[in-house]
Amino acid sequence: IGPLVTGVFALIGVRGVSNEEWIQAAAVLGGTAVVLKIDKRPWRDVWLGRDAARPGLLGFGFAIGAVAIGVPIALLIGLHWLREAPGGNGSWWAAALRISLLLLPAALMEELTTRGYLLSVLKDAWGWPWAIGVTSIAFGLLHLSNNGVNVESVVLVTMAGFFLAGILYVTKSLYA
Repeated sequence: IGPLVTGVFALIGVRGVSNEEWIQAAAVLGGTAVVLKIDKRPWRDVWLGRDAARPGLLGFGFAIGAVAIGVPIALLIGLHWLREAPGGNGSWWAAALRISLLLLPAALMEELTTRGYLLSVLKDAWGWPWAIGVTSIAFGLLHLSNNGVNVESVVLVTMAGFFLAGILYVTKSLYA
């Protein structure tokens, strides 16, 4: 998949974006497909069936995410803890595209790893509360290798894991 992703990036004129995250996401997606086939489970068991991709659910997930990000940002701006700073040269659209091409496969991989098959199996075995707790803590611990990691950042990412699992619980859609 690496040369394919690199070719697509070149075709659309994107430079400076590694294809490593795309390769990892494809591997996790492929692994999920294999496990579902072996376990004889449909894609809807990992909340990736057709019904989970309904536009209304996607819009609902987007709205919840926008509020969850927008409210803290507004508070940080109001407290003067977050402010505008000059950026580098170039288009902010190009920068947004580059960061999206980096973060989208990383997010897919993280969601499939923590809230895909694993959460589904744990939910069936232990119920929603335990499955959400275990996978949210695992989600936080997966970020121990991040640059500048500290206890507070791991706690915040773990809390985000609970929030994201809550969205999954409500929507039954990993897409959302």
